[in-house]
Amino acid sequence: YALTRPSISVILPVWNGRKFLKGAVASVLAQSLPPCELIVVDDGSTDGSLEALTSLPPAPFPLRVLRQANAGQSAARNAAAREATGDYLAFLDQDDHWHPRHLEELVAPLVDDPQAGWAYCDFDEMDLAGNLVTRGFLKTQGVPHPKRSIYDCVAGDLMVLPSASVVRSAAFAEAGGFDEALSGYEDDDLFVRFFRLGWEHVFVARPLLRFRVHTTGSSASDRFLESRVRYAAKLMAILPDDSRMF
Repeated sequence: YALTRPSISVILPVWNGRKFLKGAVASVLAQSLPPCELIVVDDGSTDGSLEALTSLPPAPFPLRVLRQANAGQSAARNAAAREATGDYLAFLDQDDHWHPRHLEELVAPLVDDPQAGWAYCDFDEMDLAGNLVTRGFLKTQGVPHPKRSIYDCVAGDLMVLPSASVVRSAAFAEAGGFDEALSGYEDDDLFVRFFRLGWEHVFVARPLLRFRVHTTGSSASDRFLESRVRYAAKLMAILPDDSRMF
């Protein structure tokens, strides 16, 4: 079975996330389909984040640690992707938790269809303490997926979370990975590039992730707002005003 099992590299960037990291890694250890490796990237933490790993049980797969000066989530994810050995990449942010069947259910459509480059799911929201806030956010908020046109991809926030995604390594490489100049909307930006390259994407309507919403999250920062403007400028450059393309 191990010879035919899809090889998935899990990528987990950490920046001053000591109080969350153990829970995130525990959700990787609990997967019904184990990954081939877990790559934790310490993005210049100053709180001893990696010490949280010492109290975890031994992993049944290699756990690798990369360290870099603080350069942001996009750079940390890209650094791990360059080192990853798996045919698929699964991203997990330090403060999120996967459902036990997350990898199993998201990699299946990619294995079935070589044209599919990205699979992603709905998600539940939790608060700082880990209590449930919203069940099935995309369904509850009426965010339509999958997307069938470039207009649909840019008409509003996609809400395709990295933690809710498994991508094909070859597609990620072809698209050029995350834009390291963005600290927010880097996920939308990458999704648009996948779409324009012609990769299929698959939406799994079940929540397979618990996404933590709190005031210290990256989406509450000034860098996030700056990224929104930068991403908008990128869209204007690649998508000219042409009524034939709606």
